[in-house]
Amino acid sequence: MIKITRARWGTLARFVAAALSASALVACGSEKADPTKDKPAANPPAGNNAPAQTVAATNVAPVNSASPTPMNPTPANTPAAAGPNGRTAVPTQDEWTAAKEIGVRGSSKLNCETKMVREWLRVSCRGKNDTGGEPTNVTIKRGGGRGDTFTFASNKVASLVCPYVPGTDLAAEFSWTDKKKELVVSWPYGAPEPPLKGEFR
Repeated sequence: MIKITRARWGTLARFVAAALSASALVACGSEKADPTKDKPAANPPAGNNAPAQTVAATNVAPVNSASPTPMNPTPANTPAAAGPNGRTAVPTQDEWTAAKEIGVRGSSKLNCETKMVREWLRVSCRGKNDTGGEPTNVTIKRGGGRGDTFTFASNKVASLVCPYVPGTDLAAEFSWTDKKKELVVSWPYGAPEPPLKGEFR
């Protein structure tokens, strides 16, 4: 059995106290060295915990160059993708207005406007003809009948709209207050496209 004197007991007690104090300091130092306690994360966390500005930046929709923009708006009268019998859409009024005149024999003296847009031909008579008569009616006499030939007669205007394609063979009677004229529109199969699309007879 080892006997410990009072002097030795005091020395031992001071040694134990010093050891406990050093241990506490080491523990505190290691806690301060923990980067998760004092230093903010270098990269903000993604997902639902990300800061508001980070979420806003990652949710920006990509620019689609094909979409209409204020500098390149879609025209209000853009025609539908397809028309009757697999043809292109019947032209809009804006398209007819922008189109140039084409040749139909005898149309000028009858005061008839003749235009084409894509494969569509329109013959529209309005106002007085060369003898003072005004348009009253238009009637299909031959051809048409497939849902892709249209007539209009009202308010001193008479119009015909029809496809002009190989195989076209159509006759329509235009009426004025003083006379009638037959419009013949023809393009035989296998023939080149005629320079004159029709003729009033």
